[in-house]
Amino acid sequence: MKAYITILGRSTWALINTYYAVLMEKAYYPDIVHVFAEDTYAEELDKAIKGIKILSEEFGFTPEIERHIVKEADFIEAGMKISCNRHHSRQKGSRCSSINSGDKAQNEPRFLSCRKKT
Repeated sequence: MKAYITILGRSTWALINTYYAVLMEKAYYPDIVHVFAEDTYAEELDKAIKGIKILSEEFGFTPEIERHIVKEADFIEAGMKISCNRHHSRQKGSRCSSINSGDKAQNEPRFLSCRKKT
């Protein structure tokens, strides 16, 4: 099972473009996509998820998509949720890919958690 973890920041287009690049350039087709967003960007989640669905269908697959909301600029909560999510996915045998251009409040703890567990 393949998992893709992404973070919605200021630009929905950045998330969609990065997902497209992963599909096109890396041929990484996840079974599940986890989309994290700070509460200030939560209203854009539907657009981001719709874009992920459209791109996935164009590449011939339909991943499960889960949304996760964290408080704005809460490094600890974001890091804990992303780390727990990634750890839980790996326990279930998933290979995780986590590439995006999200907000630094969420990226830093995520990258630290990835570095600790790999």
